[in-house]
Amino acid sequence: PDFFLSYGCSIINDNVVNKLKCIKINIHLGLSPYYRGTGTNFWPIFNSQLGYCGVTFHDLTSRIDGGSIYHQFSLEKKHYETVHHLGNSLIKRIPEHLSKLICSKLKPIQQDDQFFELKPRLYYRNSDYSAEASDFVEKNFGTIQNEFLESTDSAKIWSSI
Repeated sequence: PDFFLSYGCSIINDNVVNKLKCIKINIHLGLSPYYRGTGTNFWPIFNSQLGYCGVTFHDLTSRIDGGSIYHQFSLEKKHYETVHHLGNSLIKRIPEHLSKLICSKLKPIQQDDQFFELKPRLYYRNSDYSAEASDFVEKNFGTIQNEFLESTDSAKIWSSI
């Protein structure tokens, strides 16, 4: 194949990755390297940082969320009915961005640390997730979203293409 795309799967081991002699792109929900691991658009909501919800397209490697980043885009600053609406709005935008990415020259982008100031970088595992965290997000989503919509400094809308 000319391209190999991965999205929503477990880590692909080196044997498979190394046999693929084509452009390999992983679609990662979340803005790497700022939120890595699992639930990478859940935790920015939990931490009241909606400006860090987004999607990353990076070179597929066997390292977790590893590889050079080709493109990213963040959440649009608008009202979302629910957490699921927010997540689905990001997923819905993937084909448009993927099409532009494939037509581009696939040059890795430089991460702009002044744009995304979050430090330290956060990594979450499945074991970090709990019913209490989910309940907190569900209960407080409206307030978190209103703060995002009213804020000028957290409204960093990012797209690298």
